[in-house]
Amino acid sequence: MDSLLALRGDDQITMSKPVNQSQVTSQTRVISTFVTTESILQMKLTICLLLLLLWANESAFLALAAEEAPSADGAGIAYHPEWYREVWPSQPGQLTESILVSLEPISGTSPPESVQREGDWFFRRIDGSFRIPATFAPHHALKLGLVKPEALTILFQSNEDCTVFRYYPDYCQSWAAYRTSVEKSDDERTWQATALVATDQGRYRRSGTGSVIVFWENGSLVLARGGMRLMTVPFRGQPEEIRLSGKTLLRELRWLDGVPPPPLDQERVFPDEFATPFFLSSALTVNGSFPASQQWERWGGSKDVTVQWDESGEITLAAEDAKERAYLAFPITVKGVCDIIFRVRDASPGTGLFLADRDRRPIGGLGFYRHTQSGKLLFGFHSAQDDGWERGIDPRQPLALTDGSQFLRVTIAAGIMRYWVSADGKVWSLVEPASNNVDRRPAYCGLFITRGPQRRISLRDIYVYEGMTPLPDNLVRLTAEVPDSVVAAPDWDRWCEAVILNCPDTTTLRDWRMACAFRSIAENPPPHVGQRV
Repeated sequence: MDSLLALRGDDQITMSKPVNQSQVTSQTRVISTFVTTESILQMKLTICLLLLLLWANESAFLALAAEEAPSADGAGIAYHPEWYREVWPSQPGQLTESILVSLEPISGTSPPESVQREGDWFFRRIDGSFRIPATFAPHHALKLGLVKPEALTILFQSNEDCTVFRYYPDYCQSWAAYRTSVEKSDDERTWQATALVATDQGRYRRSGTGSVIVFWENGSLVLARGGMRLMTVPFRGQPEEIRLSGKTLLRELRWLDGVPPPPLDQERVFPDEFATPFFLSSALTVNGSFPASQQWERWGGSKDVTVQWDESGEITLAAEDAKERAYLAFPITVKGVCDIIFRVRDASPGTGLFLADRDRRPIGGLGFYRHTQSGKLLFGFHSAQDDGWERGIDPRQPLALTDGSQFLRVTIAAGIMRYWVSADGKVWSLVEPASNNVDRRPAYCGLFITRGPQRRISLRDIYVYEGMTPLPDNLVRLTAEVPDSVVAAPDWDRWCEAVILNCPDTTTLRDWRMACAFRSIAENPPPHVGQRV
């Protein structure tokens, strides 16, 4: 060809000598055809290479996950594909393949309906009480694909222990775990919850609800959703009986092999490992494993109120018929967030643990009440300044039941008091609701009884921690220099003004603000100031 045609980077056609218009048009068609064919071939090769790379990476990743998952330690593993794999059957045959665990009806319960369709999906509806054959073992978990569950209860029983997981659809779509006494495992009416041992702390609702997985690992029952633990409950012995009671649609019910539970959350102030640790998470200030060793002081109360001590170090405050409130407390020194862990025994309604300021005025605490509907013992906020001993709670929400076996925890900071429960003193669950307007710096901690008959409470042990205390030397020094005018600021705007006005010339405003925040939190200001700080 006389005319040399070449494609440049700017897609121009260069010709070696002039040609007529018909030649240009004909040759342009040839070039266009050539360019189109070449581009298609390049695109096809590129797509093939990308698919090959994706397939290779996915195969390697899945192989690696399958290889590492069985041998990974529950505390170190960060991912397992089975945590997130979901089944939504679009055909009846897929539903049959996803429900591989038999449900045996109990005492008059109708067998689960074979198939029910809603929209594009197929489910199995259950309504009543059923037995699930238990084959729990380490790295062998039970997955339940739940859709629209209603008041669902799962009972786990061994020769040594009995626990129920209960779902509350009308209270923030939450789960709670209870230590339970059972007379007849086939009769749900005899499943009597005795002590709250865990809550999901709102995680199930925040995660979008749906499937849950139950593990039995290292002496604990674990309820998880995806890679997040909802509850962890110590459980003695291997579960031998599982009962499922309530209403729900099931899209999946099967055992998972070789799947470990998600790791436990690690409580830390800054999740970023590169962040500066400005303060310690906690420091023990009172070791009350022997409560009687503290410097106890008695306030108020009539002559019939008695204080008893025993050889184990327990201390008891009791009265056959208390004519007025009585307090028994010891001094504490806390320079930050006040965190108290304790256990009681033989607590009766109208008693509890309280905190007081330096003038011995009660700030608030954790009291014990009689549940008006069931007569069982509850715990919850108590002002320690009234004679309340009975409380009614909607049964559609979790009940803070106690039998004296749990560890209880009270945290007071920034004008708010929160409560926690634990079966072993290691894994804690928040119990709602929190209490506002609980301000003033704690200076005393102890027991109280209200006016009324048969009041008694025994303290088994008590530990006082302080948190959010400055760590670097310069912040410790600056915190000691913060004037009272900053702490006494009536609102957030006045607090900010006081911080700026009192800032020394020898330090940065950033460090000074941090020191003022530490000092203010230590004084436990009202919540409208403390929460902003």
